[in-house]
Amino acid sequence: MATVQTLVKALGLSLVLGAPLATVAEDSCSAASGLCPDASPSGRESLLLQVGKLEVSGKANACPNLRDVERQCSSDGCTVLADKMQGRSCSDYCSASGYTCVAAWEEVRENCKVKFRLSCEESGIQTSDLLCQCAPPGSASTPALAEPGPGHGDPVELSTFFWNVHWECSMAARGASRSCKRHIGRRFAELAKESKAQIVASVELSDTSSQPASLEHFGLTGWTQVNGPCASGDGGDAAALAFAPDWVVQQSGGGCLRHDWDTRAFAVARVAPPRPVEGCASLCVVAIHAPHSSITRG
Repeated sequence: MATVQTLVKALGLSLVLGAPLATVAEDSCSAASGLCPDASPSGRESLLLQVGKLEVSGKANACPNLRDVERQCSSDGCTVLADKMQGRSCSDYCSASGYTCVAAWEEVRENCKVKFRLSCEESGIQTSDLLCQCAPPGSASTPALAEPGPGHGDPVELSTFFWNVHWECSMAARGASRSCKRHIGRRFAELAKESKAQIVASVELSDTSSQPASLEHFGLTGWTQVNGPCASGDGGDAAALAFAPDWVVQQSGGGCLRHDWDTRAFAVARVAPPRPVEGCASLCVVAIHAPHSSITRG
């Protein structure tokens, strides 16, 4: 014979109250009441039970309508690693689901760890995902994720991208087509985004033999570019640096590394990163296209 607990479990219910065995007059039961089980083996006694669904308590998801969620980063479901964020801000992301943005961050590497803080309106580095904290309209919320504060000696992750595309493509020379520079420039921007670079350097991606091409034109929208033009006689060389939108260029320059046929270009900048690195508020960054012989200038 099945026990009471087995029967209740089979019905997907939970036992709320179990009364002791009591004699029930069978003629006082009605089929409509649903309270008269089959007769017990004695045919005279039944067990009166009160049963009901058992609700499991827990923190409710306050933001159930969020889309493109790659990873949940808070217990209330409102802080997430959001996917498909190319060209979108966390404000755009939250409002698309009827919520408001509380905070935004760039993640470290496809997880809930914060790399640095963004404003809700920033799309940040050209990336496919961002950490976004949303909230129902009118609710009071504070940022849910801790932000890093590296001290002396703490590692700081910094992604960079460099490509020497060679002058033949830029100048449509030696068999290269006129569309070569357009295609390779777009590919440069795509690879920079895929690598989640914050600093990029281009060499010989140029409009003339000594004038670097605009990387923003190829897709690095909002980036700050520092050119290193090197004119030498009828030729020359070109190098450029570019920094993600949350970097600030304070000073910059560039030019030639030699005075003869073997000269090559360089670009240099003093920049303020999104957060200090080992206590340094500014960094010096240089991109060099090294000559075949020694450097005598620059």
